[in-house]
This record gives sequence, C-alpha cells and structure tokens, in this order.
Amino acid sequence: MPKTKAQGVIFGLIMSYAMAIGMEVYNIAIKMGFDLIGGGLSTMTNDVIPAALVEASYMGLFVFLFSNLWGNRAGTAFAARHSDPKHDNPHLCQLFRQAAPLPSCAPR
Repeated sequence: MPKTKAQGVIFGLIMSYAMAIGMEVYNIAIKMGFDLIGGGLSTMTNDVIPAALVEASYMGLFVFLFSNLWGNRAGTAFAARHSDPKHDNPHLCQLFRQAAPLPSCAPR
C-alpha cells in the first residue's frame, strides 16, 4: 500500500483507470449485443477494446476525482461513526471505510 502522498496519487490513478477500463469493456460489449449472442460475453471480439479505451480515457479521470473529492472523506466519516479501531477487527474497520460511498452510487 502507498506510504507517501505521491505513491497514493499514482496508486489512485492506476486503480481508477483499471476500474474504468473494466467497466467500459463490459458496457461497450453489452451495447454491441454480445450478451445476446449464444455464449454471452465470452464471444466478445477485439472490436470492443478501442471503443472502451476511448471512453475509459476520460471516465478514469472522473473516477479518480470523485473518489478523492467525496469517496475517501465519506468512507472515513462512516467508519469513524460505526467502528472503533481500538476494539474492532481491523478488517471490519476497512470494510466500513470502503463500503460507505456505495449508497451514493446506487441508482434510485
């Protein structure tokens, strides 16, 4: 895990773009109809990749900005309210911190 602020920023960028590429490959494959073909998404061709990379080029930046502007702060505040690092399992405290921004992303 990152030890300095610079390492944290680089780690955040890598994770944001990796997540954006994965999500966009999935979304573009569905838009192209690969989920309706026999075999599902396993029949996906390389035509999906260029379109996904174009969209992921700016979506990764949005993920990074939203995560750093709201997600990390919301997670920290939620974990501080619902867990005590001195008494609770550290894994549970980390889970609370990571799960806090999820309700804000859920569709209504």
